[in-house]
Amino acid sequence: MRILSINKELELQGFDITNIKERDLRYLDSLEYDYCFISGGDGTIRRTISFFYKHDKTLPFIIDTAGSFNVLHKALRCDRSDKILQKLQEGKTPHLIKKDLFAINEEDIFLFSAGSSLDVIYITLAEMLRFSFMKSSKLRYFISIVTLLPAILLLLPLFLFSKRDFFIFQTGIDLQIGSIYLSCKEMKRELKSGHNLIQLDGDLEIISDSVLEFSKVGKVPIVKS
Repeated sequence: MRILSINKELELQGFDITNIKERDLRYLDSLEYDYCFISGGDGTIRRTISFFYKHDKTLPFIIDTAGSFNVLHKALRCDRSDKILQKLQEGKTPHLIKKDLFAINEEDIFLFSAGSSLDVIYITLAEMLRFSFMKSSKLRYFISIVTLLPAILLLLPLFLFSKRDFFIFQTGIDLQIGSIYLSCKEMKRELKSGHNLIQLDGDLEIISDSVLEFSKVGKVPIVKS
């Protein structure tokens, strides 16, 4: 059995394991693996899955929580990665769940969150605080939200009823409150600029399109237990 491990050195007797950093994904000669083990936060998970999506390759992903936030892991209620690896070593077949995969213009992938609203400002400041002991700490998100709270309260009505901005957080509940969506659906947003800073699963990406089309582009298998 072949396992690709991202950002963590794995050693499992009887398994063919390739250990690499996320930044070295593009140097892989082959994508033929039975599982992909991802150690990191939601951003690392999204970028890794996006890499395989763009190479038209689907395989089960094992999530190892190692980031400041692991929203996806908690939302899917996945078992700890060590329990899953032990199950593999015992020759048992893990239980997979299929998570919906969404995209903007069929290219920029996200699994649960996308936005061009106040979330971009909040995450930008949190990323600026990624230094010293706060590099992998949740404290920087707390500092960011407290610092920006006055601006958020002041600007929220403007963003909430904006026809340009949006915030999507996939809960499966078909509910829309102004520009806030609790379920991703096929839709189109026309922005004023052709160079937009967008939040995707906690990542910040620049999308060079003035028209954004949202769609479900498939399902990704994730090991739950």
